[in-house]
Amino acid sequence: LEQSSPEDPQINVYLQACQKAGVVPVSYYLRHMNDKCLKLNHHGLGPRGAGALAKSLMLNSSITQLSLEDNAIGAEGLAKLVKGLRGSCNIQELNLSNNSLSEVGSELVCKMILENASLLRIQLAHNGFNDQSAKHFAEALSANFRVTVLDLSHNEFCEKGGESLGQMLAANEGLQELNLSWNHIRMKGAIALSAGLRVPPIFVHTNFSYP
Repeated sequence: LEQSSPEDPQINVYLQACQKAGVVPVSYYLRHMNDKCLKLNHHGLGPRGAGALAKSLMLNSSITQLSLEDNAIGAEGLAKLVKGLRGSCNIQELNLSNNSLSEVGSELVCKMILENASLLRIQLAHNGFNDQSAKHFAEALSANFRVTVLDLSHNEFCEKGGESLGQMLAANEGLQELNLSWNHIRMKGAIALSAGLRVPPIFVHTNFSYP
């Protein structure tokens, strides 16, 4: 693992951002900010901590896998992260599961999908996304074929959400795996998804089970 030196400008930027935001710096991040795979799950970042992290990410070219699961980032923090990730063009895998992103956050995620050409795998489970969120994802993924794996499990998609995503599947040529398990997709939504799967190219895996 490549260690960060005290002279690393990322450190100064991050510490200053934390001080300005009134948050405690994450010591693990200070030690591992130059790792290729960075896991900052369960660190309680919140919107302000996410904003401080975003400032540092603008200077980062090392990270290719970033996991921020369960940090209460919310849509407010995500808006700041989107700006930071815009300048971090090497991130290929991103985990934002369980961050209370809501429908507003889904729109921000889709903006990031369209702006960041390197993103290939995205995990977004447990974020309270609804049918309007599904429309955002359908629009973004009908224009971006680079994302190959997308986890939208444990959200709040219903029939209309399934219909929107089904139409996207018929148009998208790059997505290989879509996880829609533990949503509320029924009847028309499931039929639309199945119809989307029948359109070439072959879709590798879709899971939209719900008990």
